[in-house]
Amino acid sequence: MRIPIVTNSAALAAVVPLCSASLTRAVHRQPFCLHDCLLALLPPHASLDAQFLGTVRAIQQNMDAYGIQCIFAVGPARIPFTEGKSGSPFNVREGVPVRFFSAEQVHALLQQFAAARAVVLEEGIGADVHELAAGHAGLVCCCGWALDTAVTREDSGHISLAAWRDYRARHIVSSAFMLSTVRIMVDSISAMSDDAKALLDFVLAAGDAPITLDDHRCTLAQYLAAEGWLLSVGDVSANTYRFTSPLARRLAMRHISEKRMHISDVLPLDKEDALIMPAAVETTLKYFSGSTMRAAAAASTTLSAAKVAGAPVGSPVPSEAAYHFQLFAALRRWMSSTDHADVYSEADSRALVPDAPRQPRKQCADVLFIGRKPGAPRHVLELVASANEADISEHYTRALQYMAAHSRARGTCITFTAVRSALDADAVDAESLTWPTLTQLDDGLEAIHVVHDLAWTQAAVHFTRDGRTFPKQLVALPAL
Repeated sequence: MRIPIVTNSAALAAVVPLCSASLTRAVHRQPFCLHDCLLALLPPHASLDAQFLGTVRAIQQNMDAYGIQCIFAVGPARIPFTEGKSGSPFNVREGVPVRFFSAEQVHALLQQFAAARAVVLEEGIGADVHELAAGHAGLVCCCGWALDTAVTREDSGHISLAAWRDYRARHIVSSAFMLSTVRIMVDSISAMSDDAKALLDFVLAAGDAPITLDDHRCTLAQYLAAEGWLLSVGDVSANTYRFTSPLARRLAMRHISEKRMHISDVLPLDKEDALIMPAAVETTLKYFSGSTMRAAAAASTTLSAAKVAGAPVGSPVPSEAAYHFQLFAALRRWMSSTDHADVYSEADSRALVPDAPRQPRKQCADVLFIGRKPGAPRHVLELVASANEADISEHYTRALQYMAAHSRARGTCITFTAVRSALDADAVDAESLTWPTLTQLDDGLEAIHVVHDLAWTQAAVHFTRDGRTFPKQLVALPAL
């Protein structure tokens, strides 16, 4: 007996009338198999949704006329769960949780891939893939697909850790967007309620730190977990969640940059057509989400260690992740809309430094600019949040290493410091801030200090350029 297998919406359109007709001709029992994710089947022909559901219900009422054993759906969790209500065309009795791979399982899986493809993966790639995807099966497969089809390999079939890290830093997000299931997951952000979007931003601002939510936001967190963005930590009743993985975080940041940011300001460029970073930072601060930044301290495990007057030393302040999220989203949208540069939310650097020690985990600058014009200079950004003098100095050293790793790229270290009030922000003078040494300035390092109040109403921007310290600029910050 030939059984039609439905794999797309067009085939579904052909089968539904057939199935409907068989309801009135019980003697002509027509078995068929529905195969594929319903999200892929139904959206192109929305009118089929109700028709198909009507057919299934009619079958249920006339079971004696059919030889159906079961109907099952395979797809992302958003099929059976949408904001606490079933969005499935079926009465879902039980959801099957996706199991996360351990580091050992990811290593074994990649070794199987290497054997099947006759390639050699350098030690450390498996650990890095696990760290990036946090063991999420779908995202691990995304990384495997990239290793199989896109990451540069030597003639001998050897894939180096440096080649993988460079691809991960600059291309893995675009690669993931090419997979339909990932694209569906990311596009779901646009359809979220405002409250769900606000919670997503809140968790993004927390970085990798788990956060405990109150009862009001627990249902929203369950929804975001069902969508694939959040993961419950510990006992479910504790209502503690973190972002699913670093890669999922980068996917969300990319979407927010593309869909929410709209910057029309003229780019501040120097005579070499390179971005004047202090002026660019002043502009992007005006496009940070005020509500996200005001809530960022509550989502943060970072305690202020800043030594400037007015700093709430020992109290929670926005983490580096909060600034990174907002700064990347604004800069990427601005650079893309003006066709000036590609902006990446991380830039592998340590693996590219000659004689650097091999490490299984990445070492990277926080943001990388690559100009789109031939010969345009690269620019790396290093961020630090409410730190003391020793930590800031360490980041200056690190920024210079990243500059060297990227063929003498330009480099800027941006220190964000939260203080109690706008008056405190205005009162901080340049002499009380930590600056690069003369040697570091001569090597081309720029430094920017952004001192802002916790209420996110005003920032004072201090900066060096070409070895000189310039007067501060006051920036009014957005309320929303």
